[in-house]
Amino acid sequence: MNKYVERRDLGYKDYKQTWDYQEQLFKGIVDTKIKNRREELQLPTNNYFLFVEHPHVYTLGKSGDLSNLLLNESQLQENIHKYLRFLEEMIILTLAEYGLKAERSKGETGVWLDVGTPFARKICAMGVRASRWVTMHGFALNVNANLGYFDNIIPCGIRGKAVTSLNVELGIKEVPVEEVKEKLLKHFANLFEAKFTS
Repeated sequence: MNKYVERRDLGYKDYKQTWDYQEQLFKGIVDTKIKNRREELQLPTNNYFLFVEHPHVYTLGKSGDLSNLLLNESQLQENIHKYLRFLEEMIILTLAEYGLKAERSKGETGVWLDVGTPFARKICAMGVRASRWVTMHGFALNVNANLGYFDNIIPCGIRGKAVTSLNVELGIKEVPVEEVKEKLLKHFANLFEAKFTS
């Protein structure tokens, strides 16, 4: 199993351009896996950890069709469940370094503050696509987010709960994004036993 992960920082990039880029990387990995299977090879598949910041964007999930899955549902659920819990843990550990007690909210994917109180608020949303054991997308941690945009939607379809950002929780204008990235990478590497390449 390839534990090496290539870190790529895309900076500030349009959502659709980023989507297309992720699709390109995703296709390359899946194509390698198919070639390995068909030709009985063991070519290594690449792993990527992408950092990107988008202009403000609203996304809607698609309702999928289980007939498109190449795994049975229980295998997929087990794999994705563990992956999501590790991503959540990475965020929780990172926020702890800022003195915030973040946690999971039962039945709601993502990372929250003040769970179980009237002040519960989401600081990190998650969405993952998986095919042939290859995942795409991931987490959206609000670091210096303009929270006004959330007034126009029901975030993640969850009513009655607020959304927050790291800078708001710390009571400062702006959190250094590079600092947050380094903390995330450290916890990701520990949890997934990964080694980053530049």
